[in-house]
Amino acid sequence: MRTLFSGAAAGPPSDPYATYALTEQPVRYMLTLITLATALGALTGCNVLGRSAVKQADVKELSKRTYPAQAELGDDLDIIVVRDGGAVRLVNRTPRSYSGLQLWINEEWVGDVTTVQIGTDNLVALPQMINEHGERFPVGGILSPDKTLPVVLTEFYDPATSKRHRLNTRVVVPDSVIADLTGDGS
Repeated sequence: MRTLFSGAAAGPPSDPYATYALTEQPVRYMLTLITLATALGALTGCNVLGRSAVKQADVKELSKRTYPAQAELGDDLDIIVVRDGGAVRLVNRTPRSYSGLQLWINEEWVGDVTTVQIGTDNLVALPQMINEHGERFPVGGILSPDKTLPVVLTEFYDPATSKRHRLNTRVVVPDSVIADLTGDGS
């Protein structure tokens, strides 16, 4: 195998591994660049998580819903809601599963939850949550972390009983925000 540049003036290189290094190194470099570009695209595309799951007709239907502020408040449910990147994890610590509910986040964003099983395997993609303007819940990426919103208040609304049920929302505050609030950040 000959290369265009082998480091020698003419003829084959004196070291047979020099040809390998000169021909394989650019290939490895290109593969590394392609891998990094793909990974960067996936990381910055985190806000796309779940978009295909909500059809445009569903977005229109969800955007017509208004927060049920006048609905009777039912029992608080022992379900912990934790932000997990571009999703929320529902940790159902009750002895039963739930189905056919609406999940409301921050009294603005709504999404249908088909089933919440007992345990921790309940993930809801935040971009599936829609507000009254048909906008998806903003989830920032690595290049746009300021475009995300915190999940502060979560409730289930049961259309069958017309009751709201508060959930236990765990708010995670980044260290940088705590430093800004306490004056420890420069």
